[in-house]
Amino acid sequence: YHFSEQMIDGYVRRWITYVPRTYLSAQAEAPLVVVSHGYSASMYALAEESHLADVADKYGFIVVFPQGYLNERVDGPFVPVPTWNSGLFQIGAPETDDVSFIRQVIDLTKANYKIDGSRVYGTGHSNGGSMTWLLSRKLTGTFAAIAPIGYMSAGEDTDDMSLLVPSWSFKGEFDGDGMDISEGTNNRNVLEFWKRWNGVAGAQEQVA
Repeated sequence: YHFSEQMIDGYVRRWITYVPRTYLSAQAEAPLVVVSHGYSASMYALAEESHLADVADKYGFIVVFPQGYLNERVDGPFVPVPTWNSGLFQIGAPETDDVSFIRQVIDLTKANYKIDGSRVYGTGHSNGGSMTWLLSRKLTGTFAAIAPIGYMSAGEDTDDMSLLVPSWSFKGEFDGDGMDISEGTNNRNVLEFWKRWNGVAGAQEQVA
């Protein structure tokens, strides 16, 4: 694990990079997986609880765990904890540009390690899941595929839909809307949006 701290867009930002044991001996460029923690969580907790280091060691990819910025908004249901400013989770001051932050982290990782730019992937849980959806929309062409967990997020008609964004979304029974994909639910709206984006409007859904 390598800890990084740098001033980005006027804020001190932090992230952890996990480099697998196989990286130094490998001749080929490594894939990169960007993993965003959930609301009130941290890069430290997710790095430990996800066991992605074990998977990275097995398959030879580098993992980046970026850290959300402290949300100073304390009204309503919000408390001062690390949060991604992902649209769904609108934080108060400071209003960090987390898309810019993660884009720069990806660029720095590519500069510091041998990364296969065609195999950069994104995932995240809850607030980090919504951040992953946002990154795929705003950084089109950066991610080969995404796999958000625990929250589904649609985009806007103004998004650039010229590039495909292969996606695999995971939800549990007690996530918002659960696994209900009936008309009018957020799940349904998101599915329809991303089917339009990827040109598979006639595809059928299956709930396991």
